[in-house]
Amino acid sequence: MGSGVMTSAGARWSVTEYRYRPAPSSAPDCWHLDGTVLSGPGGQLDLRTIDGAAFTDQTKKGWLLRRLDLRSAGQELRLGLVHPTDASSDAIDEHLAVLSAVAQVLGDLQPNLPIAVGTRRRLRLARFFMGTLALAVGLGIATWAAMAGWTGDRMALAALPMLGLGGVGVALMQTNVPWGTGLSLPAALFPAMLQTLQPMPGR
Repeated sequence: MGSGVMTSAGARWSVTEYRYRPAPSSAPDCWHLDGTVLSGPGGQLDLRTIDGAAFTDQTKKGWLLRRLDLRSAGQELRLGLVHPTDASSDAIDEHLAVLSAVAQVLGDLQPNLPIAVGTRRRLRLARFFMGTLALAVGLGIATWAAMAGWTGDRMALAALPMLGLGGVGVALMQTNVPWGTGLSLPAALFPAMLQTLQPMPGR
């Protein structure tokens, strides 16, 4: 969709415009990828200078949440999409198209750049705290029941919420360790990962 750009390394990229609605009721976002320079609503970045990237792809309560964050010297661009999972839309295809184009350039320029995949640290911290709270409540129920001298059926009744809360708490804590580095993959593999994303129903 435009003239090609040839780098010294021999890679060729197109000067391309991508336009999509990041949410059903929002105005369209317009992104331009001109060689190695990505520009859009949040400004512009040269992909050769990217020093951090994170990708999220989640489905929650019937909504698709997909976003790529790119960082360079304190500046950040966010290419996000929020869309119902039960409706087809050109926005989903166009958003995936710009992500794939950016991923291809990053893979060529910085093949070893780690792309963080999954939940960001602040959300992991919130979920870890929720898990800690759930585990504490579960242990509190057990302690209270033991101090009250409950046995037999009454203890079995108390064990249900105790085990439920404890199990949820442990699961949240194990999967959302805030001081962990989380999952990541090199930029060279990012285009292939994006290709595995399934199209929405009806596409």
